Amino acid sequence: YHEAQLNGPVSLIFQPAEEGGHGAREMINDGALEGVDEIYGWHNWPAISFVQMLCPDSLVMCGNGTFKITLHGQGGHASQPELCRDPVLAASAITLNLQQIISRRLAPQQAAVISVTSIEASSAPTVIPQNAVLGGSIRVPDRKTRDEIYRLITEISQQTAASYGVVAEVENFPRYDATINHSVQATNMRRLWQDINGADSLDFVTSTPIMASEDFSYYLQHIPGAFALIGSDDGPDHQVPCHSPYYDFNDRLIPAVTRLFSRLVGVGVPVPEELP
Repeated sequence: YHEAQLNGPVSLIFQPAEEGGHGAREMINDGALEGVDEIYGWHNWPAISFVQMLCPDSLVMCGNGTFKITLHGQGGHASQPELCRDPVLAASAITLNLQQIISRRLAPQQAAVISVTSIEASSAPTVIPQNAVLGGSIRVPDRKTRDEIYRLITEISQQTAASYGVVAEVENFPRYDATINHSVQATNMRRLWQDINGADSLDFVTSTPIMASEDFSYYLQHIPGAFALIGSDDGPDHQVPCHSPYYDFNDRLIPAVTRLFSRLVGVGVPVPEELP
């Protein structure tokens, strides 16, 4: 209805498969960025106060990857552990030993996270199982750090497993690179947000990079753009973190972000005295 007010063509990207499916990469391969000069995106963030924006000039969100560690032991009766090689015990030790990577093997200045998020060793109360499987993810600021962490995960897992008499098979799966803003576009995004929401609407408290990851990083590797995190915390109902089963999106953000993106494409939208 207001298309004539636009300064030029605007593309809206409706992208699937962000959570590990490399949807942005496939959209680019299908031509989604053809004829596009700049790109902007955002993500609500419950850990940031309501309508506060975090949009640095460079690294905003980390890269990531996952790993799977399969432990092959020797199962048997729980009353005879000396005749077994317990993969559950080894899995527990590996979970603890992997934590030394962040605390002792990387420099304190490096932003990185290793999380073991699952241990599967289905069995019965009186049976030591034959196998156990650990799974988890890493968060890294760059590919060099990712490669080093994967090397250490493999080394520590295999050596720890050997000390318990089991064998570790380690599989590493790189996912996304870090999301790195372009300074001109990030400055533009912050300026427009302040025009809409006031001079004090930028978040200078939250540390960057955010350790979560985004496949929006693919777009920013191809064309200039910026990605912002906008706070949704306006009280207890919207403080639960993303990926929690109790998470609830704050609908009050929609008008403010709509005004921002309208300004980004050159359309003036009246700003009400206060958000609904």
